[in-house]
Amino acid sequence: MRILSTTMMAGVLLLAAMAAPVDAQKARRAQAQEKPAENPAPEKPAETKPVELDKEEVNEARALAAGLPARERALLDALRFLMRPEFQEELLRGRKHRICVLEPMEVSKPGPMLITEALRLWAVLESGMPLSPPVEEQVRRLRTSPLAKPDNSLAEVAVHLAVLRAALSRPAMGERGLLLERAGELCKLMDSAKDACSTTSVHVVQGALMAPWFANQFWRALGTRCAAAMGVAVDGKQWSRDLDALGRAYSAPNGYTSQKNRAVYSVSLDLHSNLFSLAALALAASAPETLLSKTDIKAANSQLSRAPAILKRLQDTYVMGAGPFAGARLLPVVLMGQLAAPQGLTAGAWVASLTDAAALSQGASGNFTATENLARDLGLADSRTGNDPAGVAVETALLAVAFSGGPLEGAKPLAARGLMETGMAMHALALVEAAAARVYGGDPANMVNQAIDSGVAYLRTVQQPDGSFKGSHDNYCGQAALCLLAMLHGGLPRTDKSIVQGMAYLDSKKWMVSTYPYECGIMLMLLQKYFEKEAQEAGVLTAVTAEGYRRARQTLRSSLPADRVRLIDQLVKNLDASFSPSTDCYQYSPRNQGGNFGGDNSCTQYAMLGYRAASLLGAEVSAETFKREVRRLVENYKDDTRLKPVPYESEDSSGRKTGTKNTVQPGGWGYSPGKSAPVLQFAAAGVGTLALCLDELRLRGEMQPDMEDNIERRIHGALVFMADKYVSTESGNYDGIGSLDQSSDGSGAYYNLYSVERGCSLARVRMLNGSVDWYRLGANLLIDAQQDDGSWGRTAWMGRQTTPQLVNTCMAILFLKRASLPVLTEHRNREKNPPPPEPGKKEGPITGEPKKKE
Repeated sequence: MRILSTTMMAGVLLLAAMAAPVDAQKARRAQAQEKPAENPAPEKPAETKPVELDKEEVNEARALAAGLPARERALLDALRFLMRPEFQEELLRGRKHRICVLEPMEVSKPGPMLITEALRLWAVLESGMPLSPPVEEQVRRLRTSPLAKPDNSLAEVAVHLAVLRAALSRPAMGERGLLLERAGELCKLMDSAKDACSTTSVHVVQGALMAPWFANQFWRALGTRCAAAMGVAVDGKQWSRDLDALGRAYSAPNGYTSQKNRAVYSVSLDLHSNLFSLAALALAASAPETLLSKTDIKAANSQLSRAPAILKRLQDTYVMGAGPFAGARLLPVVLMGQLAAPQGLTAGAWVASLTDAAALSQGASGNFTATENLARDLGLADSRTGNDPAGVAVETALLAVAFSGGPLEGAKPLAARGLMETGMAMHALALVEAAAARVYGGDPANMVNQAIDSGVAYLRTVQQPDGSFKGSHDNYCGQAALCLLAMLHGGLPRTDKSIVQGMAYLDSKKWMVSTYPYECGIMLMLLQKYFEKEAQEAGVLTAVTAEGYRRARQTLRSSLPADRVRLIDQLVKNLDASFSPSTDCYQYSPRNQGGNFGGDNSCTQYAMLGYRAASLLGAEVSAETFKREVRRLVENYKDDTRLKPVPYESEDSSGRKTGTKNTVQPGGWGYSPGKSAPVLQFAAAGVGTLALCLDELRLRGEMQPDMEDNIERRIHGALVFMADKYVSTESGNYDGIGSLDQSSDGSGAYYNLYSVERGCSLARVRMLNGSVDWYRLGANLLIDAQQDDGSWGRTAWMGRQTTPQLVNTCMAILFLKRASLPVLTEHRNREKNPPPPEPGKKEGPITGEPKKKE
């Protein structure tokens, strides 16, 4: 093997170039007529052809990477994600990868330093990585960055102190006097925040202590210890008063929670509050006696004796995902050092196992998914979702500090490495990532197709030998049916081994259903797609008259295997049995099995999808079934009076305008039967159901003009409502698309997007209200959210889930593929010109491009 390959040497030299003055780098770029590296948005489509990778060099890089100790590799990966060296940008251009929200570290940026930039600098300095002029320039920038008085949060001043301590621990660091002077100023600033951890803090609400109050205890302890390590005078008495307040916050058996003598199940107000408190106590218990009195240190050790029981309770209580101590929660654990561990565990082994587990959760780009509420509770970023760019940067920086042993440890992992050796390792890791990454072209359609292909490939990997699929809903045959539906729409032929095995699995389970409308609807859609070729040959998908449609359906039914005909009929009977006459909705279980709960609009939309699929398969489904649902949706349409009425012109049965101009009040439907407050996903479900009923009744020759006009009015109003609600929301609230990071498997944002796809595809709508490109916006969200392995939704609120979210993955594929049931008749043109902006109001968001002229 070559000692150093050509491209690897180039990468090392590029990293070594960081040791050159920043101005010289700018001059070289100008001479080469190159622009300084920009800060691209995450997952921006590539506009240039990716560089071709040499196989031999990739193999060398893999060998080098494989030889790195696991924690050291995780640290180097995290640093290259945060620093964004130029060679990495070049290697990964045109390939799917995560891009840090911060500008490359070698790019000089004027102005005050952001807290995320300070965290990155802290991570680099704590790692022991060799100094370079750009790093020293960033330290200089931090030193001159003004900070406001920390009335609410001590986070920023404590992080700055931690950076200065790490910088001054380097013998080669220049301007030491100025750095110490700045550290003294920061200590005075921190000491001035007398109420940060008192009972009069803004973070004490009606007697309850909020998470930032406990975070301030953490930051006070860390900032004070860092200042003392630099030899800077600090007010130990203020820290002592804060520790007294923390001691009074304790109550057995829950520990340090928002409310004394009351159990609180909350990530922020129990899990985080306890971790912050125990870390602060550990820093106090190990403090020098020149900083705290013997009495304070003894009291801290006494309180810390409660840690094993508290940590054991947290470990047993917060069992979701990767557990309570996953992700950047590792940093407070590391700061506890040898002083605390859950009952039954030794501190050293516990910290080591958590560190190893954290390293395994790292993304291919070196990034870490943001832990639920951690960055927000620490006062570092207003981040609540796993893929929030600032939250990811914060999480990755904190974990890099943790991998380095924390701020008060002497030996650093990369201290023994020279700049050349560090460059080789970073370049090798970037090359390994590039070789494994999917190549993306600048064409959005190409990106969509690759995302679909990757999703289908992922489903193959979780299919079991018996044909089932390992996921969150293993007990439901509907999960397997949905996977097969997504794979067929994703491009697999029905002769593919995965499809054959999956159908055999369903046969072995006799297509058993538990949630009748959902599973029966999905199974019937699967069978409709499976027998699409036969439907085409029978003329079902090209029928234009009622008689032609009837005959084509009969021809198709007679051509299907007898066992499949019986199966289709049984699934239809199952749907019939789940109908609730009291509400005209469908419910989870049949009435004769004790199910009489009135049903809901979620169950009902899947029942109607099932009926439509069954009709396209030639099954006997009465026209009354579709008429009844039309009447129910028309009658239960709920106006949204927040929005202004919109113009609407009636059409006759031939599609000609009648000249009758009216207005329609935007609105829709909610989850519950009756006139419940409309929400995006069920407004979309109503649109889709009305459109398929319209199509089915037209084909049968049973659509009356007044019914059709009522359908069109409701669709028109609902589409305007959907345009208003079609936004991605950070929180998991019941409004808008929702957060892709906070969706449980089969509900939330993925369910909502799939509902919108069906509604818009069945209604043949490209732009909502003439201005919102629903497909482009949704596709961008899904492409960005796709995991490295091709799945979607695997990141939960508290780390990675142990089982894949297959329903969400399938819904993402079906959205991207626009895989709704076929529409066979001509619908009215439901597109419209964008509405004029209201005076004084910003227009937007317009997420699509102008429609090209034919």
